[in-house]
Amino acid sequence: IAAGDAIVAVAIDGGNGCGRPASGLIATPRAEGFRLSGHRDWVVDGAVADMFLVAATIDGSGDTGLFIVPRTVAGLS
Repeated sequence: IAAGDAIVAVAIDGGNGCGRPASGLIATPRAEGFRLSGHRDWVVDGAVADMFLVAATIDGSGDTGLFIVPRTVAGLS
């Protein structure tokens, strides 16, 4: 990323600037990591990004987590 070899898009909120940064996305703990459920309506540079920095509410705690999600991960659209 720092060398400019990858583009990271930031997916923090729904694009309207309202509410908590992670509103609308839930991160459910799994043995292999987390499963993100929900969507973002608006992601700057999403069409050209190699990966995404995604904010999501962690299920069960209410805390906000930040997750790096590769464009190639199954289920991403």
